[in-house]
Amino acid sequence: MSSGLQTSGSINIVDLSASDNSKIDHVSVYPGRAEVTRQFEFEIKAGQNKINIIDFPPTLQQETLSVEGQENACIHDIVIKRVNFRSEGSASDVRPIDNLIRKKKQVQTAIERTQNSQKFLDSYLNSISTNGSDISRLKLETALDDYNALSEKLDLQLIDLRDELEEVRLQIAKNEDLSSRYSGRWQASANIDSQLDQKIKIQLRYVVFSVNWSASYDVRIDSQTQDTSFTILYKAAITQSTGEAGFIFSPKFSDLKLMSRQLKSCNNASITLETANPSLENSLELQPRHIFAEEGDPPQAKIPSRGRSWYRFRKSRTSDRSTPPIVAYQIPEQVESQAVRRPNSHGSIASSNRATSKSSRSSGRSGSRSLEFLSRSPSPARVRPLPPPEIPHHSDVKIIDKDDIFATFRVPGPVCIPCDGEQHHVSIAEIKVDGSLLRYGTPSIDKRVYLKADIRNDSDYVFVPGPARIFVDGSFLTIKRMPAVSSQEVSSFLLGSDHSIQLTYHPLEKTSNKSRLSRNASTICTQRITIHSTKLSAINNLKLMDNVPVSTDSSIRVQVLTPVLGDPTTTMSKSTRQVQVSPNVVACWDGADDPGVNQDAVGKNGKINWQISLQPQEKVLLSLQYEVTHS
Repeated sequence: MSSGLQTSGSINIVDLSASDNSKIDHVSVYPGRAEVTRQFEFEIKAGQNKINIIDFPPTLQQETLSVEGQENACIHDIVIKRVNFRSEGSASDVRPIDNLIRKKKQVQTAIERTQNSQKFLDSYLNSISTNGSDISRLKLETALDDYNALSEKLDLQLIDLRDELEEVRLQIAKNEDLSSRYSGRWQASANIDSQLDQKIKIQLRYVVFSVNWSASYDVRIDSQTQDTSFTILYKAAITQSTGEAGFIFSPKFSDLKLMSRQLKSCNNASITLETANPSLENSLELQPRHIFAEEGDPPQAKIPSRGRSWYRFRKSRTSDRSTPPIVAYQIPEQVESQAVRRPNSHGSIASSNRATSKSSRSSGRSGSRSLEFLSRSPSPARVRPLPPPEIPHHSDVKIIDKDDIFATFRVPGPVCIPCDGEQHHVSIAEIKVDGSLLRYGTPSIDKRVYLKADIRNDSDYVFVPGPARIFVDGSFLTIKRMPAVSSQEVSSFLLGSDHSIQLTYHPLEKTSNKSRLSRNASTICTQRITIHSTKLSAINNLKLMDNVPVSTDSSIRVQVLTPVLGDPTTTMSKSTRQVQVSPNVVACWDGADDPGVNQDAVGKNGKINWQISLQPQEKVLLSLQYEVTHS
């Protein structure tokens, strides 16, 4: 609806259209909703003016509309209501569904025309056959070739037309569904008092539903450089089906005029992405728990209402008579779901509604105390089905768990998100972060080397949970989920195996020695591991793990000979915890290089780690030798 000036007595009436006579200045997108700021510019007269604005999106939340104007104009009596009409003379009179119906008729006419052509061609072929033997063989072959060529052409045209007709029918059905859902449009009116004729600007803010956004990431790791670099492309996927700017009837841009109106309406509009969620009645009230000592079942007055459970310790029939009486406890609601199914004394799972009889029988047979559950929760058959989803302008705000992260992101540059229900990706920022790429393996279990990336968020951005595509050296590797990461926090990603490093776990070599003068016998075991790098660049952070047997018998002693590590059963100095095996290999007990591990327990599990650096296409041989002595 175009702006218009009318006079009703002493009141000047101005009719405006939100889609035609305004532009979107800013949009703040929250989970499940968005706040839209529109700017109008129009002329008013001195005295009283009544402003009528239509063509608001159908998903608008009525209570959120606010109007702001200039200082020299007084705005009052703001009213918003739902109307069900189409204003005459407006661009919205020509609906995309009308164009689709017209196109459907055109396609149907084309199908009839093609079918008539096929009938004419068949009749022409029949007319040739009436000539009998007068027609020559050459003319017959030419006629048949022409018939086949024309028939094939008409068949292809008919197939294309029928496919086009089916597509048009689907578009009509979709538009009719949208029309029925959003038949009522919003109209806002306000009174403006002015002391002079002037052109003013007003801003309208309102909240719409049927819009959402989610974070996604491209994590690019470059391991070819000396220091592995990490680059994160922070993106947002925005989806909206609000019907903003008249697009509710044109989800696939079938009307170019409406498409141009949408692009004009959101010209230079900025978008802010928010993660704040409304707190909807989050009660933290503690529920009372009761305890009593009584023989037999709890009194009826003490049994809680539906949704509570009771459990008690029942003494065995064969137990001592001096044992304490039954003690019953009430389970709070928040842990009831964990108490519905619990193993009984025979190891089987007893459901809550049969726990009374089955648990008492099993406790009497086993001679031990067991937990008995008296659940008063409704059976699954009585659970009511979920109500059908409501239309967007009546639905509640969609709550998305962002791990209680509150962050605001401003999308750089003007962005226009069409109303098509599809995901539209926009870039938030490109971030250079610190991180490390660790390669690790356990060749005694798996001959492959695996990758792990530790990334520190040293930027000012907060990482919202979302999918992250991992690229290593320009090649796509996998898709992981980025957890909630605040500034200066570290997140880890397991990236699968690295086929550029080959491990060979050789057979264990054993050499036995037995003394003639004593009963002691010893066996020297040697385990060799070959590492071969096929990469054309150096590898600086490779960790391999293996272990030696741990003795649980005082007559058997295990001593590591190579590498020369300290005895874990005695107090070790820092120098014996880590040993330089070669210029590029360091060996240590597992956990010796981790400050978070209890150093008194280091080495007692028999695990040994090697920290290895490899040159391009280098091959390294590791040796683990230990002696097992029997006394």
